[in-house]
Amino acid sequence: MIILRIGIAFFISLFITSLSWAQERKNFQPKHAQEKGMVELIPLTLKEGMESQLPPSSSLDSTARVLNSPVFVNNARRAQKAGVDIVHDLDHLFSVGYSGYNFFILFYNLAKAQNCPRDYVIQTVRLDKSFYDAQGKRFKFEQEFLVEAIKLNSKKQIKRADEHRKRYSLGDSFRRDTQVFFEIGCGEVPGYFEGESWPKSNEILYYLIKDYTSSTDVFNQVKFDASAKYQFSFVFDRLGNYSYVLPEFLLK
Repeated sequence: MIILRIGIAFFISLFITSLSWAQERKNFQPKHAQEKGMVELIPLTLKEGMESQLPPSSSLDSTARVLNSPVFVNNARRAQKAGVDIVHDLDHLFSVGYSGYNFFILFYNLAKAQNCPRDYVIQTVRLDKSFYDAQGKRFKFEQEFLVEAIKLNSKKQIKRADEHRKRYSLGDSFRRDTQVFFEIGCGEVPGYFEGESWPKSNEILYYLIKDYTSSTDVFNQVKFDASAKYQFSFVFDRLGNYSYVLPEFLLK
């Protein structure tokens, strides 16, 4: 009876979270698109995403090349802890699973800012992590912020796919709820990363302006001329239940 009540409480909580999620999604729309042009998000299969992380090659066997790459080996090791074998998902847009109180999700995308006068785009990430006990009471909430710059090529597209990988364990929680919010676009961070030219060497394709911390100082200073927003979330608990919501551009 206790387990039944806990299960019912989980799904009620998940329904309420979904309603809140849907409401917040309405507010997550590209802004200033008319002035600078829409920022386009392009989904890739896992194989395409991993291959983009590798140096150019004339090899005709791209699958073997990916399977022998550090990016595959490292992701496969993390995925196995959640009972996921990503080799079966190489031609899919995402991989997700939950086992042994470990949750794993992986997907890739490109971003294109066609009319951006800068040689780079800025991306911000807000990470909301909630921890619940068996009675459904949230006993801890953590919020972290990240800011990064990504180099564009001559086609105004990021040179390497953006990898989104999360692996979390349940720890001492009964249930964990994580929401990840992104904004990417043509912009700058005054005093940290600004101007039209890429200020780093050409070999550097990605620059971490601010790593994940609870501070919003740099995060709040980002200024976008044009941007796109997207998000994903996942919930998992001690009874083996889990669910996830993927970014819309992966579902089109």
